[in-house]
Amino acid sequence: MGYCYHSNKYNSDDFYLIRYGEEYDPGHFNGLNIEVNMPTRLKNLNLLAGSIFEFGAMQHETDPSVPDGYGSDLVSNGGGVYGGINPHFGGKHIGIDFNLAIGAFSYKIYRIKQDPSNPTLNFYDKQTSFGLGGISSFGLYLKAGRIGVAPAIQFIASGGKETSFLFYGITLPLTVDF
Repeated sequence: MGYCYHSNKYNSDDFYLIRYGEEYDPGHFNGLNIEVNMPTRLKNLNLLAGSIFEFGAMQHETDPSVPDGYGSDLVSNGGGVYGGINPHFGGKHIGIDFNLAIGAFSYKIYRIKQDPSNPTLNFYDKQTSFGLGGISSFGLYLKAGRIGVAPAIQFIASGGKETSFLFYGITLPLTVDF
């Protein structure tokens, strides 16, 4: 179980910045990743099952009771469940760790801005993905007895009918062997 931080800068081009501005950038997520590894008969291979929940690091909201119809909002969140394999190489206390998994992921980014003085700048945008996706990571593990840490670089692909997302970042889990 551990903290994760992901980025999603797929749309940080000039058009995006002109249309939305930097305050509406949903490009960063904080979250929690929970994962269980189960040993197999093979020495360097475990099975894994996990879940992840993330929320936007840049939430932006104005009070809906603001007079004259001015307002803005940015909400982003998501997560999913997954299962796969965990090849690992190294010794008892230190080594290299990989995760390769598929699962069901759902992410949402919702933006709205309303400015009655300049209606050409108003926008409403909702992007959602729900469906099969993948998660992979590469990192190290350090163990002292049954307790350890396993910092890793992680990638998540979430697709769907309307939108797909690719997230990349880090995860810093605390591990406990039972």
